[in-house]
Amino acid sequence: MSFELKGTLTDSAGNSLSNYIIKAFDKDPPIDLFGDDPLGSAVTLDDGSFKITFSKEDFKRPGEFWESVMNDPQIYLKIYDLDGTTIIYETGIITDPFTPYIDPDQINQCEAVVIGSGFGGTIFSLSLVNKFV
Repeated sequence: MSFELKGTLTDSAGNSLSNYIIKAFDKDPPIDLFGDDPLGSAVTLDDGSFKITFSKEDFKRPGEFWESVMNDPQIYLKIYDLDGTTIIYETGIITDPFTPYIDPDQINQCEAVVIGSGFGGTIFSLSLVNKFV
């Protein structure tokens, strides 16, 4: 499953900022010796826009045992200067609902399967739809 994080970088006056480096991370517990998981990076375009694509596997490094498929990702961004050496801003954890990227190539993949067409299956299916839509 792939995910996309898109945005536009502007200054306080609304002017587009180009050629800045944006890096996305998944926050790990404080006991992690290797730091947070890097998910990807992008350079802002002339209109300030950027897009970072990553997958579920990017949330876990080899050897990590605390990541769980039930954990919600805790994504945050770091914005670097034009040289890519100095962090000029770090966001808090993004709290908007996390929605998977819908890719036509993934039509045969699913998040849940409900077995049963009776009353229980209907109620359960409706509950899943209400939770994730």
